[in-house]
Order: sequence, then C-alpha cells, then structure tokens
Amino acid sequence: MAVPGQPDPEVEKLRALANGPATTYLTVKVDNRTGTGNVNMYRVSIFTPEGKELKYTNVSDYIDDMRPSDAPAEVYNQFIEASNKHAEIASPKEVKDFILVGPPVPETFTGITVYPTGISNPVEAKPAS
Repeated sequence: MAVPGQPDPEVEKLRALANGPATTYLTVKVDNRTGTGNVNMYRVSIFTPEGKELKYTNVSDYIDDMRPSDAPAEVYNQFIEASNKHAEIASPKEVKDFILVGPPVPETFTGITVYPTGISNPVEAKPAS
C-alpha cells in the first residue's frame, strides 16, 4: 500500500472538469495469486493513535460523486468510462493495484483495516513480504 499514493492523472483531469474537491490518494496492491475468488477493494480504514477511523473508498465512487448530471454526453461518458475502469476486480491468480481516496493520511497510525469484498468481512492489512 502506498500511503499516500500518487494522484491519478485521469481522475485529476475529471476533478478539474467538475471542479471537484481535492482528495488524498492511496494505492493498494491486491495479491490474489493464491485466492480462489474475486477481490475488489471497497474500502480501507486507517486508525490514528487517538482511535479515530479515517475512511478511504474506491476512486470509482469519488468519480461517480463528481460526475455532473448536466454535462454534455461526451464529458458525462468520460466520467462513466473512468468509473467503470476503476470498479474492476482482482481475479484469482492476479495482482492488481486499486486506487482509493479520502482525507489526508496522518503521519502516524496504529492500524489499517481493508474491506476487500465489500462492507462486511474486514481484514487487517499485512505488509508486503
């Protein structure tokens, strides 16, 4: 996990078009090479030493929230295509990077929980070996 991650140029272009709010990016690498089912990256929670939970969601939700409903079809479709691109999954045997967005990342934190298949079944993040 890159904490914080690099801004995604495509998403930043859309943010500028929509005059969307600034955000912090996280890049989460999902290694599903030994998995038997599909994995997405719904959410990541980072916990501060004070016990505060900071939530980061898949960038596809951020793109959908910024999408202007009154935009010309060409612009509207750019948002749809980008959102669909980032709403993908990591299939069994695949390693995939996911982009998440949320508040600024604190300098110190006590834990990271990931929600790889939706809001249920959170798991503690493990460092790459």
